[in-house]
Order: sequence, then C-alpha cells, then structure tokens
Amino acid sequence: MKKFFKLVYTIYGAITFVIVFLFLYPFFLLLIFIKPLQKNLHFVNHIWARIWFTFVGMPVHVIKKQKFSSRKQVIFVANHFSYMDIAIMTWLFNNFIFMGKASIARVPLFGYMFKKLHITVDRSRAKDKYAAYRRGLEKIKEGKSLAIFPEGGIRAKNPPVMAPFKDGAFRLAIEQNVTIVPVTLPYNWLVLPDNEFLFSWHKQKIIVHEPIETHEMDEKDIPILKNRVYNIIQNELNNHFPAHDSVTETVNA
Repeated sequence: MKKFFKLVYTIYGAITFVIVFLFLYPFFLLLIFIKPLQKNLHFVNHIWARIWFTFVGMPVHVIKKQKFSSRKQVIFVANHFSYMDIAIMTWLFNNFIFMGKASIARVPLFGYMFKKLHITVDRSRAKDKYAAYRRGLEKIKEGKSLAIFPEGGIRAKNPPVMAPFKDGAFRLAIEQNVTIVPVTLPYNWLVLPDNEFLFSWHKQKIIVHEPIETHEMDEKDIPILKNRVYNIIQNELNNHFPAHDSVTETVNA
C-alpha cells in the first residue's frame, strides 16, 4: 500500500512539474532569445520552484548561518544525492546559473532550456570538461554566480555520505577570487532516491553555510579548501542523520 501511495504521489508530482514548467516555458524562451533579459533567469526559476513545491505540499525552510547580499558573486557548492537537487536550489533567491551534467540536455523542452541558459558538461570526456570549465570562467568574468555539485554527479554509494569532490569549483573560486558558499541539502535523497524513481513526502531544508573568502588563496590551497567545504557539508549531514553509518569516503577524487 505504501508503494501505491508513492506511485500516485510521483504521478501527481510529475504532472504538476510539467504543467508549471509549460506555463513558464514562454518566459524561458524570452530569456534564451533576448539576452539582456537573462539577468531575470533566476527569478523565473525561483517562481517555478515556489509554485511547484507548493503544489506537491512540501514546505521549504532555508537556514542561512550568515546573511550576505543576494547580489554578491559567489560559487554555491552543494551535496548531490538526488535529481531533486536542482529544483530545490532554485528556491534560493540568488541569481546564479548551474553547471550540470550533459544528460540533462536530452530531456525534452527542459533540456533545451537548461543547455541554453546553464552550463552542461560530459565528465567522461576530458575535452568537454575543459570546455565547461572555460564557460564557467567566462560566466564568472561576466559577474555571474554559479551553482556546482562538486561530487561530479550523483555518485554517492552510501547517502548521506558524499562521494569525493572534484577540483573544478574550488579551482575556479581561487583563480577568480570568488567566494565559496557551502550548501547542505539534507533530505532530497529521501524524497527522490537515485535508485528508486518514486517520490516520498518529506519537509525540505536548505542550509546555507558561512561564506568562505578565497582572495588570499592560491593553487596549492585547492585541496585544503576542498577538504574544508567537504567537512562542513558532511558534518551537517551527519548532524541530521546521527544514527546513519557515517563511514566517510575520502575527499580526494
């Protein structure tokens, strides 16, 4: 019976997702074809998230451990256990673009929008990874903020223990003197597990940790910064799931 209700909830969630997305799709097309309007990208994403999470009845609580201006250029880095992670990140009212895996581009309509307005990367190809890095660099030089999942995809074998982090987000931050902001998404792996494409209801929470300045760091500090951010997010996850087997994977990829 529990699985039946999950199936019904999943169908309802998918239908409402499509309806809300199609309703806003003309606005996404305007952003794609009229580049000056792209400064409003995250506003449209944010409206989409608020409507959809309201429809599926999931309250979202944002905890900011230190307030900072939504206009400040940063690189958000978050744990990545679920396909829900992109949706929940758009709840944050900061103007940023995502760096996500290339397979998203194959999703009808949504994939076209994502590829045109965000950065996609095929991590199995060194050339594509370098091209994505260069695009991220260009966006930062344009003054934009980024949201990156430094695990490099949904790779964790034992959630809520994260997979090792890649260097890219931290290299970008240090090279361009951009602030890193760790973000913990504790419950998405319960709402939509990677190994079972069925929704479960759960309250949502986003923990935005204290910003980490990088202006006094250089290349040799990349492993130090990466470990620091990993530990901040993993410790927060451990606090939410203290009974879980927390054999932490090595940070270094």
